[in-house]
Amino acid sequence: GQLTCLELCDVKPWRSASLDQVLNVLRALPLLEYLFIHECLPDSPPTDFCPVDGPIPLPNLIRLDLRDNLHTCAAFLQSLHKIPTAASMQVTAMGIENHHGVGVDDPPAEPPAADAIMTRSVLEAVAPCCSGTQTVAFSGFCRSASGFIDVKCWSHEVEEHTDLHAASQTKGHFALSTHGPVAQIVADFVHVLALRSARVLACEVVDYDAYHAEIWADVFAHLPGIETLHVNAQLLAVLVNGSPSALPALRTLVLARAIVSATLFDKLRRWLAAR
Repeated sequence: GQLTCLELCDVKPWRSASLDQVLNVLRALPLLEYLFIHECLPDSPPTDFCPVDGPIPLPNLIRLDLRDNLHTCAAFLQSLHKIPTAASMQVTAMGIENHHGVGVDDPPAEPPAADAIMTRSVLEAVAPCCSGTQTVAFSGFCRSASGFIDVKCWSHEVEEHTDLHAASQTKGHFALSTHGPVAQIVADFVHVLALRSARVLACEVVDYDAYHAEIWADVFAHLPGIETLHVNAQLLAVLVNGSPSALPALRTLVLARAIVSATLFDKLRRWLAAR
């Protein structure tokens, strides 16, 4: 077909179809440039799902906007063949509880372990498209085991923090919004996408669980190329309580909406002096 744009939103009959049937529709549309699919794919395909006729090639894809439960998002993305590296992608992957009616501001207290596994599967599916990432942004909150997290990356440097939202439609942009164990999702994001080439990091996650400090320290350790860091006071404390060798390329530090106590400021001073 000659179709270049397809938008599907809450198409209920597709929910009762098989994922293979849906994929075969896309297989007949190799010229697609814009694909929007919101909550109309079949629910929860098998975790080892594989398209009967092989992965779907969409070589001209410019923009993909996908919103569904984690299992379905993971299966769909893994069914695409070599997503173009210049494509812009927005994936809103809801956990099982959220998908069946829990509001986005009310994450489940104990997210299923399967959600964390499926989130990792989503990241593995898009990893080849993020190999040249230059800018990374994390925002969200975490209470106890669960929270909401919005993670984004761009294939170019976004110089000003205020430009992060404006840059969200540019090519080479990937964004994932989901619920789950926030610190672990961020760690998986950094590890799976191998973001060692990133130069700009904006990290504004409010994490109420002090036990996650080790995970956040590991995140910083796996981003050695960061030259510009936007961070809140909470995660700044994690950074300065750790090794002075973290973020060895750091040149610009921006405290975003941070209330810095005298004690934290003194730790920052000593951390900088030790570098």
